[in-house]
Amino acid sequence: MAIEITRRDLLRLGWHKPIRHPSSNMKKRSVISIQGMLRQYGCNHESDIRAITVSRIPRGYACAYFGLYYPEREEGQAPHEVGEPSLGGSP
Repeated sequence: MAIEITRRDLLRLGWHKPIRHPSSNMKKRSVISIQGMLRQYGCNHESDIRAITVSRIPRGYACAYFGLYYPEREEGQAPHEVGEPSLGGSP
């Protein structure tokens, strides 16, 4: 049985993920990623990385009008669609 998940639910999960994990885990994962990408170019995380700062404030999830706090709208009724004709766009 497959579970149906909406885009709104995906955003909610994405926003909460950084908050649920300790910053130390995020730093370790960052070091592993950096080392994996740059090892072939001579990167050594032990000598080349002094510090990593992790911001756990969720950013980058401001997607259109299907966010957490936007009501569901009929096709053509989102604010950017309603305002488009007044800016010279097509109705």
